[in-house]
Amino acid sequence: MDKRPIGVFDTGVGGLTVVKEVLKRLPNEQIIYIGDAARAPYGSKPFRVINEYALEITHFLVSKDGKVIVSACNTISSTRHKLLSKSSKTPVLDIIKPVIDEFAEIYAKVGIMATEATVKMGAHEKLLLKKNPNI
Repeated sequence: MDKRPIGVFDTGVGGLTVVKEVLKRLPNEQIIYIGDAARAPYGSKPFRVINEYALEITHFLVSKDGKVIVSACNTISSTRHKLLSKSSKTPVLDIIKPVIDEFAEIYAKVGIMATEATVKMGAHEKLLLKKNPNI
């Protein structure tokens, strides 16, 4: 069994719901959690700044020998996920696809609270339309 930790990050405490779910499904895992509330919200910042923050946190979690990194931040997941995946040998997972996969099948309507950058990228909308083109 791989004893290395799972890294999870968000811009605050919202990502703790992701940690709770990871621990519920994988109770023996170690978690390193970064809640970057000091620089939140990311969604109103220029993309170059969002890149800087996302890369900094990802590199920190990689330096802690994380076996996988979960971006629990919708802004990072929608705007920088590809960049993080390409810049890291450690797998980087986003939060948007799993959430859409979980809820789009159950609920006819889904409300999403998002930052300006997240909305501009349209990641939630694209995935929801893929799941259900009739919405």
